[in-house]
Amino acid sequence: MTLTANELKFNRNEALFLTQMLVPLELMLTKDLFNEYSVRLSMLRGTKENDNDFLNHAIDILCENEIEVMSANKVTIKYCAIKSILESQSRESMSQMMAEHNFDQLIKILMSKPESELTADEIELLNEAIVSSELWQKGVDILSTRNDLNKECLITIQKCLETGKRARLKHPLAVKLVKLAAEGYSVLPWICLYWGLIAEGYVATNAKSQLITYLKLGHQYLGRRGTCTSHNGQFLLLALNHFIDVDVEDEIFRCFTCLYNFPVRRVASGPSVSNSNIHKSPHISLKWDYCEQLYDYFAPEELPEYDSLVRQTGITQDIEGLLLRVLELVPKHLQPNDKTDPIMKYIDSGDAIGGDVTTETTHITETIYYLLADYYFKNKEFNKARHFYVLDLTLNPNRFDSWAASALTRNFEVDQQLLSGENFEQSFFDLTFASQRCFQRALQLEPTATKLWIEFGHFVYNITSTTVRLRKTSLFATSQSELTTGAIDDSIQMAKDCFEKALKTDSGDEELWLPYYMLGKVCEKSSKTLGTGALLMAIRYYEWAEMCLFVDGTSYPKKIQYYNPPYLAVEALEIHYRIHVAILKYLTLHKKVSSRLLKRLRMHLIRALRSPFSKQTAPSSATSVAPVDHDYATAAAGVSGYQRSLSTDSVSELMNDLVDTVALREERVEIGSLREQLVMMCLRAMHRCVNRYPAHYKSIYRLANYYFLKNNYIMAKQLLVGQVVLRPQDHGAGGDGQDLTESVKLIPGLFAERKNNNLFNGIWRIPIDDIDRPGSFSAHMFRSTWLLIRVCTFTQDYQMLCTIAIQLARTPDKDKQFLRNSDRQILAKFSFESCNLLLKSHYGLSPMRDKVLMDVQRIHERLTKAGVFVSEANAMIREFIPAYRR
Repeated sequence: MTLTANELKFNRNEALFLTQMLVPLELMLTKDLFNEYSVRLSMLRGTKENDNDFLNHAIDILCENEIEVMSANKVTIKYCAIKSILESQSRESMSQMMAEHNFDQLIKILMSKPESELTADEIELLNEAIVSSELWQKGVDILSTRNDLNKECLITIQKCLETGKRARLKHPLAVKLVKLAAEGYSVLPWICLYWGLIAEGYVATNAKSQLITYLKLGHQYLGRRGTCTSHNGQFLLLALNHFIDVDVEDEIFRCFTCLYNFPVRRVASGPSVSNSNIHKSPHISLKWDYCEQLYDYFAPEELPEYDSLVRQTGITQDIEGLLLRVLELVPKHLQPNDKTDPIMKYIDSGDAIGGDVTTETTHITETIYYLLADYYFKNKEFNKARHFYVLDLTLNPNRFDSWAASALTRNFEVDQQLLSGENFEQSFFDLTFASQRCFQRALQLEPTATKLWIEFGHFVYNITSTTVRLRKTSLFATSQSELTTGAIDDSIQMAKDCFEKALKTDSGDEELWLPYYMLGKVCEKSSKTLGTGALLMAIRYYEWAEMCLFVDGTSYPKKIQYYNPPYLAVEALEIHYRIHVAILKYLTLHKKVSSRLLKRLRMHLIRALRSPFSKQTAPSSATSVAPVDHDYATAAAGVSGYQRSLSTDSVSELMNDLVDTVALREERVEIGSLREQLVMMCLRAMHRCVNRYPAHYKSIYRLANYYFLKNNYIMAKQLLVGQVVLRPQDHGAGGDGQDLTESVKLIPGLFAERKNNNLFNGIWRIPIDDIDRPGSFSAHMFRSTWLLIRVCTFTQDYQMLCTIAIQLARTPDKDKQFLRNSDRQILAKFSFESCNLLLKSHYGLSPMRDKVLMDVQRIHERLTKAGVFVSEANAMIREFIPAYRR
């Protein structure tokens, strides 16, 4: 009864009494009853007092005697139940040992058990105790005795062997690991063996090659079974460090491909393709911690410069994709996206960039934005390039190349708007100011950047020229006109300063002719306000440019083909043209010219007549290398040391000597005849240019304009449209007795190839960007068309005027936009109004009024059928209807 009571409510004192009564009870009770009593009492004390000895005693009795014991609460006491209680108490005890850091005792307890009796939880506790105790060598030795090296054991061995823990593999364990590694189903044995080799000094000794061989073999074995990237790619990540160290490129690429699918695995076929090289292991997720190894290997060692060649530096399309993957992993605190305000405010409005602006960077973020920006810049994806350049400048506000390329990307957009033919909005002018600020910032950082000085000068000159043209056509609003009037002179001076600095900072890699050529254009534009001094300086600059071209090995062919022109041939022709057109324009606009100036101009024209271009003389000692360069950087020709030692002073001295020599031979001539002689020399130079290069529309226009100003409208029309019957009184070049009629006949006419749907068919841009700057071609077409309308008016060709009005009134396809839209509309209206006025004038003066009325009706029908100027045409016909009816 006492035992039953204690089973229901335990009392330790009574339990002790019952234990003392076991001896007399054994004599009093039968064997079965005594065993039942002993089991119940042992179970009671074992569970209530957490004493495993009592529980083990109960198990012994149950095992020795096949009996069933029922406790007071009607629960059958079985062997398995007692065993479960023992295991639970053992776990609690061992967990308490772990909590109390009693690792040695716990390891002893667990190792005292046979390996087969250890539960999964106990094996886990053993591994945890070994790692927590930091007894690395002891842990390796303990686990080496096990026959079953499961995943947990291998992980523990790996932790014991890792660098810095001084544990080493012993032969028995190494043999077991080799057997497991050979199976290739787990990467852990390979990792353990790797750390074992490291512990033996395979990195610091001559056995380094053996380690590389081992790593290659490991990748091959594991790759065959698709397990080389298991356990987060640990083995390949370790192997990569050594492959990169000795630059085993094939293995490096194979590792990166297995880990991150980069480079992308290419599917190959054929007898030469080995199955061992085809790994089907699942890729691991790229994490920020892994990015540095990947980035350092594939990113260029040196950052590309803004003007470097695409194929020689920078990144490829594949690496672009990789860098974009890396960008997605950049931690938020390292991203510059929300810190761009200082840079954008400077670019957009000119606000100063604070010197205290600092942003945390890493090795990756310091360059990754620049590499992507450079890639997009070189591949003409300028919107993306601008975005990434701003991000790079946010982290590196003093990077010259980013500022330079930022200027050029915006410059390109400005050029595209100039070429588009669209009307200019305020955003266009905002963009020009933004580009200018980027240029200025870059040149503050690198004042000796010759190429960028030239690009900046080009940019300023283009914008200034565009501004002047817009003001001439009254397309500016009043406020804009006031703003630009005061800025034009400053802009011209700014362009001049840019090209002069380009010459001063020339490093010997640039083409000297270009800044001289542009300085000539700047001075030529200034000559309208500064007079003869600027004109003579412009001619001098053109002559220096011509000399530089000669030294650079320019070709002077008899005919220049439009496609693939000879090296620098078009440039030489353009400079020859500019020398003569500058003088011709001056003589045409100025009626009073001093004898001294005429003689100076004659010296320059004689020099041009004896130039290599006119004589088609190739340089005997110059060697040239055709340049291949990036679209947004000036090309550099290969030249000898002598060529690049040519300074401004030496050229100036040479020119002065030539001037003096020619001056001594000059004879006194009458000013009038000398003037006509100079004009004739200029006109013949225009003919020379067209003869060499039939697509040179500038020369044809200039000839036609000259004859128009001389009231020789038939000759002008012949040059513009061709197929005009020239009368004897139309011959001559202005009354000097020298006839250029035959030469004019050889010129087919600027608009001679016009079609019904394209007035400008057969007119081609000059295929040299340095000459045909954005907006230049459309400006020349505007002038040429304006002249054509004037010539047709003076030759009373109202049918041609109607044709021009119809063609220009239609909106052309984008690939046939030869004029800006606003210019096209102005010319279309001007042509129609000229046609209308000419008809009225002709009707009032002509004795054949009926014929004029019929022409009016035909023109009205043409306009209404074309659907252009319909209301104006109806108004025009209404004016003539009463007379027509009479």
